[in-house]
Order: sequence, then structure tokens, then C-alpha cells
Amino acid sequence: ASNYALGAVLLQKHGTQEHPVEYASRLLSSAERNYSTTEREALAVIWALQKFRGYVEGTEVIISSDHQPLKWLMSLKSPSGRLARWALQLQEFNLKMEYLPGKLNYVADMLSRPICQSDEVFCEASTISVDFPKKTPNEIREEQMKDEELKKIITCFEDPEKGVDCSNWTQRGYIMNQGVLFRYSPASDAEEAQLVVPLHERAQILKLHHDAPSAGHYGVEGTLNRINQRYYWTGMRSFIADYVKSCVECARYKASNQKPCGLLQTPIYSQRFATLAIDLFGPLPTTKEGKSWVFIVEDCSTKWVELFSLTTATAKECATVLVEEIFLRYGIPRRIISDNGTQFVSAVMQQLCFLLKIDQNLTPVYHPQANPVERKNRNLKPRLAILVGQDHTSWAKKLPMIRFAMNSAKCETTGETASFLMFGREMRTINDVTSDFRAIVNNDNFVPEITPYLKRLANISNDIRDRVESKQDQRKTYSDQKRQKSPQYAPGDKVWVTLHPKSNAAKSKSAKFMPKKDGLYIILIQRSPTSYEVAHVDKPNEPLGQYHVSALKKCSNENAVPVAPLRKRGRPNTLDPDPKTLMTLRRSQKPKSAVPSTRRLIGTRGGV
Repeated sequence: ASNYALGAVLLQKHGTQEHPVEYASRLLSSAERNYSTTEREALAVIWALQKFRGYVEGTEVIISSDHQPLKWLMSLKSPSGRLARWALQLQEFNLKMEYLPGKLNYVADMLSRPICQSDEVFCEASTISVDFPKKTPNEIREEQMKDEELKKIITCFEDPEKGVDCSNWTQRGYIMNQGVLFRYSPASDAEEAQLVVPLHERAQILKLHHDAPSAGHYGVEGTLNRINQRYYWTGMRSFIADYVKSCVECARYKASNQKPCGLLQTPIYSQRFATLAIDLFGPLPTTKEGKSWVFIVEDCSTKWVELFSLTTATAKECATVLVEEIFLRYGIPRRIISDNGTQFVSAVMQQLCFLLKIDQNLTPVYHPQANPVERKNRNLKPRLAILVGQDHTSWAKKLPMIRFAMNSAKCETTGETASFLMFGREMRTINDVTSDFRAIVNNDNFVPEITPYLKRLANISNDIRDRVESKQDQRKTYSDQKRQKSPQYAPGDKVWVTLHPKSNAAKSKSAKFMPKKDGLYIILIQRSPTSYEVAHVDKPNEPLGQYHVSALKKCSNENAVPVAPLRKRGRPNTLDPDPKTLMTLRRSQKPKSAVPSTRRLIGTRGGV
């Protein structure tokens, strides 16, 4: 019995052979479909006995079923309802129940799943007939004769004289069968010959063995092995390699196993507070004072760090902190490095850098390695987690202690602490308070001299520069072992751009099923040895952002269309270079409410 029909077969045993006497099957009614599995199996037995009553009445009958609980029906002590009626009906027969495994009960099982004959009858199974296209030898020969190269080989084989060329083709493994050209691979032990494919059918063969759902979009080797089992043509490997490289779906969804492009670029050692690196850390749990973000500023020369807690991560707050706490304390830098956050590419930050003649350098999109302060960002997280403990809203009070620890720790690159490089001396710590060793030298025999100290400080500056360059060389040698040289792109080249999709449970979207690359996009200009600016092909005058070379890959298919278009990143439109015009524009801008601005920026940063 199945969910919708019953099936039975009456067999007569003669020796060891069983001969069918009659087959029977019927559909279940709507009420019978609600029966349990055991009840349906019992119904099949009752119905089969009534169907074959004229054959089995008065004789011993063996009932074979693949449902073992049927034995329970024969031994039920106090049946009720329909089971009681069925038990009474079975008493008039001489029955013996026998279990038969399902894989051996195929006849009755097949009868319980009949073919659908009408659309009006509900049925869960039906026979599907598919006619697969099959070419006759004459049709295959006609297609081969359209290829001039294959036509020459076939003509040579069919020539009655069988010249030298025929012997040459035979040695290469070519044979003729029913007028069709085949080939045996001399290097293979396969017993089946390969069909020689004409030029105009090779693309179709590749679609069937690479693009089809049953093919699986395998790589060059996988596709070659699949095709090589049945087909052959000259130059198969290069033809398949070009086809796979130009496959749009493979380029979008497959991950790369190659080393990322772009060798490490080492910065030039500069003066103190000449180059700053800035970044935002958060959002964090809101403190009692309403603080939610940490603004990090690092001097790229001395590694001096400043940490500021912010209420909202807006461009105005970041610019205010830079001016009041950094520029007016340590001087105006010549260069600022930051990522492409909306706070750093806004008009406010552009105006600040333009008026103070500061070069603003934005790192490539999704390439935080180019920002030196990201290392401090990484170090800040565990130190905050250790100090706050269970009270996560107390992080703002821990920032001064973490800043002191960072600035008083010895840097591996420079070989000195940030405080020594800033002030020419180490900061006085708690240990200096409890154990002041200067009291030993402060006696009558000690005469302080400033000249040796200044000479030592000058020599240390030169030694630090040499040490930094040596460490940079070591770091570059180690890093370049895991990378490969950057391919050179020219303006106008078509490329794929690496995506960073995110899952969305509300829309039933998973990042695992989203494209890893998309294209095609066009190269506009090279911004650095390892970064390029890209744009849409149909909008070449609108830059989308600056991308690292590791996020780009040359596109071989000119017909690709972006399925997840990139949104514009980086600076907005260039401002008027006239300072008076800038100030007029700044006054004319309408102030925005704080709450909507905060919500937008926090949503954009997403927990940097």
C-alpha cells in the first residue's frame, strides 16, 4: 500500500518457481488516505483476499508483506471498530503471515503506484517519457564533412589507393566506422573510441560539458577529462582553457586559489607629526555621558597614539577633535591617511584639508592594510575587553590608561617607545614613583651636562631611521612571499571587481550564494603602484572608487553585465579652490538635525 493506492499479486508456487495468476490494484478513497500506515497495509490484505476469494477460499494462503506490524493484526486480543471487523473477516481464511523485504516485494509495490491516466484523479506518481535527441551516423558524417580539416582526413581514408597520408592518420589513432571519423588515443588504455568533433560544434560540446547543471562548471582539468572520455579535436586543452576563463558564472562565483596581487609598499620615514593616520572604532555601548565611538589618531613617525571618545561619528566631531586636540597641540601635519568612511570623505573634511594645505590620502576600498592605524585599532579591542570586564559601558574611562600603555611600550619597528621619540625621554611611571633610581645619581659628585644628551638624541634619530628601513625591508621580504607581482592595467582595460556581500535573513539571502566578483568595469587611472580607480563601462566619467590590485581581475568576456552594481565611494565632487567661495558655501549650508545624521552614519559604518 502507498499513500494513494493498493496493489496485490496472486502467485502459484510450483517447485522453486512462482507463477503469477492475477494482478490487482486500486486507488484509495479520500477517507482511506487518512488511515495510518498499518491500517492501509491491513486494508490491502482484506481487499486482496476479497479480490482473490475464488482462488484462495478453503486453501492455505501465505500473505507476504513488507510491513511487519501486520502480524499484530492477527494476534490482536481485543480489537475495536474497523480493526474488529477486519479481524472477523480474516477468520474464515487459513492464513499464514510472512515478512518480505521491500526490495523483494517489487511487484505489489509497483501495482500500488499506478500511472496517472486523467488529470481529474489526484495522484502522486506518474510516468515521464523523454525523447533524447540522437544523431544517426549519416547526420554525424554530414557535420564532420562541413569541417575542411576533417573532410580531408575522411577523404584520405575513403580513397581506394590508401596513400602515405592514410598511414599517417592511422598512426595518430584515427579510424573510420560507418562513415564516421573516430580516434583512439595512443596514450590512453580506454576501449571506447573518441568521436572527432568538427569546428562548428565544439562550442556546443563545451556548453553541455561545462555550463549544463549536470556538468557543474568545473575548471580546465575537470572539463577536459569529462570531454576527453567521448570527444576529441586538435587543440582541446587550449580551447577549453579559453572557454573556462571567459565563463561569466565561474568568474563571479568561484574563489581564487592564487596568491593575491600587489607587493607590499613601504612608506618613507617622515618627521614627527608630519603624517597622521586616523580611524573610528565602534559603535560601542553608550556610556552615561552618551559616548559611543572612539576616534584614533596615530603619528606614523613616532607611533604616538591619541584616543578620543565621541558621542556621534560625524564629520564635524572628527574635524573638531583634529583641530582642537591635534593641530593646535602638535602642529598641522602635511598628510592624513584614512579609509573611505563617510566622515572622512565629506565636504567638511575636504574643506579642512584644503584650507590647511593637508594632503588627504584615502586607502583603497576594502583594503585596511594600507592604513597604519588599523594595527592600533586591532590592539585596542582586547585591551578594552580586559579592562571593562562585565561593565561594558565603562570603556570611556579606560581610554587614558590604554593610551598611556601604548605610548610607553617599546615599538619593535623603531626600537624605542613613542614617548621617547616625542619628548626625548621616557615618561615617568608608577614604578618611578615607588622606586626612584634618580636619587642615586643626584649627589654632590654628579654634574649634569646637556651637550652629551643632545648628541645622543641626534645619533639615536639617525639610528632609528636605519632601523625602521631595515624592519621595513624584512617585513616586505616576508609579505611578498605570500603575494605576486601586480598586473599592469592601462586606462580602458575591462576588469572584475571583488565584492563583499552580506547575508540578509529578512530577504532570505545568504552571502554564500552571492557573487564573489562582478563586472565588467573599466580602469580609469592608476593612483599608486597597487591601486586603480574604476568606473562603470557606460559611465566612464563617474569614478566609483579606488580599489587595490588584489581586488581586480582582468575580464575576458566583453558581454558581462554587473548583477550587483558597485555604489560610488570616495570623495564627492571637487570643491571650488577659492577659499572665499568655500566659506560662502559653508555658511549657506543648512544645518541638519543631529539624530538623523547619527543614524545614517552609524548604519554606514556598521561596527568598524
